[in-house]
Amino acid sequence: MSEMKIKLLNNYHVVIPKGCVDCKLRRLRYVNIKVKKLRRLEEFIVKLVHRAHGPIEIVMPQFARNKLQLNIGDVFEILEIRAVARPKIPSRLIRNGDVDLLFLLPVKMSNGKEIIIDYGHDYVRLWSLKCQELRLKRFVKIDKLGKFFGLAQAESAKSGNKFDFVNISYKLHKEFLFLLNSLCNIKNLEFKCYLQYNPRATSRKEAENYAIDFLKTTGLPSEIKFVKNYGVGRIPPVDLCVFSKLLNEVMLGTLNNLRFYLSNRNLDKDEKSLAEFFVSKILTGDGTIKVRTREGHFTPYIKIFDLVPSLEDYKKILSKLGIESRIYENEFELRLLCNWDTAAYLYKIGAFDGHDTNRKKLLDSLVNHSKTKSLSILKLFKAAPLNLSQILKVSNGRHYTTYWLNNRISEGYLKKVQNKYILTKRGYDVLNFIQNFNKRWIKYGQRTQENLC
Repeated sequence: MSEMKIKLLNNYHVVIPKGCVDCKLRRLRYVNIKVKKLRRLEEFIVKLVHRAHGPIEIVMPQFARNKLQLNIGDVFEILEIRAVARPKIPSRLIRNGDVDLLFLLPVKMSNGKEIIIDYGHDYVRLWSLKCQELRLKRFVKIDKLGKFFGLAQAESAKSGNKFDFVNISYKLHKEFLFLLNSLCNIKNLEFKCYLQYNPRATSRKEAENYAIDFLKTTGLPSEIKFVKNYGVGRIPPVDLCVFSKLLNEVMLGTLNNLRFYLSNRNLDKDEKSLAEFFVSKILTGDGTIKVRTREGHFTPYIKIFDLVPSLEDYKKILSKLGIESRIYENEFELRLLCNWDTAAYLYKIGAFDGHDTNRKKLLDSLVNHSKTKSLSILKLFKAAPLNLSQILKVSNGRHYTTYWLNNRISEGYLKKVQNKYILTKRGYDVLNFIQNFNKRWIKYGQRTQENLC
């Protein structure tokens, strides 16, 4: 169709004249319309209201009116009306290190209404009747998508007309916003912030100071509303939300599809990486850890709290990552069977990162574990291969048995060549890993002392 000038009528209706409507256009139900006023351009998805052999009516959405600064009676140009490019589901979830959102997006709202999807190469636009249009980036980095939906799984409400994130850690809010911005431009979202404080534990003045800290940490320009909640602790959580049913339905639908995919598929290398990022943030949000000491052994006990159907998915995903776990339905918890190797693996994938207390506990379990002390002995072999007599000399008279040496060989940290024990690449890696978490543990201790002072 050629360009046409149209007037915005009462109730923000637009009428496309009968003479501009051809047979092809009459067959369409949902279309993408590109409009222009002066130098401002915008496009939007809309459902056509047909009249038999007459003109076609559409309703101009609010975001498009605002972008074009349109008022009733104003004249603007319609540059293009085209059919919505309904996508085919991609054959793969991940391409070249990016997750293709088209693979995961839901096709219907929870009330059964269809979600209309229009897409280009770099973006996806979604629309549903009586809902504001939503624009998402089509391709998202594995780490960002995995972490975002891990946080959403742990800390977002699972129903309602708003998409939210609730936590007492304002640094996690900052990370959540950063990750959300990797999926969509957060400048296009209108955030509301509600600080929930308990008057029995926190005064109004203290709550106001927490609010200042929240805004400073997140950089949000939003105002904060104060809500009394006698069920929260001393540190008031903030409910950060966007009142958009479409955003909530799309995000939760995508989350459910992601969880189902990860728990029911044989995962390749990239998909396993996605699962690791997802699990790491579930642990940060919904996980807890205790470290028990018995006869010099430091054992981490890790639990995840959630509804049983979600826990069943977590159990399957963890199993694919080599971590066994057990569900206790009455307590709504999943307990991880955690030894040194599991604790080391969880530390590497960022478990509890963002929750300083639990991250420190995980470090405690590694630093003080008897296996860490045993593996630290491997540093004797860094300079050069050693035979048994040389091992005795460099160990200041302490003799390490062939049993210990054979265990390190079976684990891949040492190898024996011509009666000499040589440190393998795996051995170098584990020593560097131990050095890394020891340094991090010291920094956590210093930070704790500074906070006490």
